[in-house]
Amino acid sequence: SDVCSSDLPHQCKEFRHDVKVYFDELKKRGLRDRILNPDDHRKVTGANMLFHMLFFITGFPLWVFGVITNYIPYKVPYVIARKVTKNVEFEASVNGTVGVFLWQIWWLLQSLVVALVFRNWYVLGAFMLLVPVSGIHAQAYWTYLKRFAGALRWWRTSADDKKRLQRTRISLIEKFAQM
Repeated sequence: SDVCSSDLPHQCKEFRHDVKVYFDELKKRGLRDRILNPDDHRKVTGANMLFHMLFFITGFPLWVFGVITNYIPYKVPYVIARKVTKNVEFEASVNGTVGVFLWQIWWLLQSLVVALVFRNWYVLGAFMLLVPVSGIHAQAYWTYLKRFAGALRWWRTSADDKKRLQRTRISLIEKFAQM
């Protein structure tokens, strides 16, 4: 049940306003709430940032290959699902179903082109293995890149602003616990 349907309408309005202000501030700074979690923001160290930068530099070529070879079967099912479904609840099912079939057809067509161009079984085999691996890598790389960008923004945030945001977060959690 909704916590704010209780006998405390004024407190609920105030709480909702405070939460909105907090999340607006995070959005303005390009941050997410999870980075303010003490377990998460302690991981944002110089050594950790350097490690991630090395990961991004070394993983970039495989990411580019993964995007080039997997983007169409990744994006087209999403567009189809948005067009053919009336209810949001069915978009994921349509997206997944269309994606599975489209990816296989796309993979075979690409493999056929590679086979006709290179006429070499080793190149074809390497390509056929590399396409799915690079697609998984590309998706994970993009997710880590977005998280890294948020961690970098947090790292560059002034100490005073960090403390203020953390105090606000703790205050909101305590208010919610009291409701």
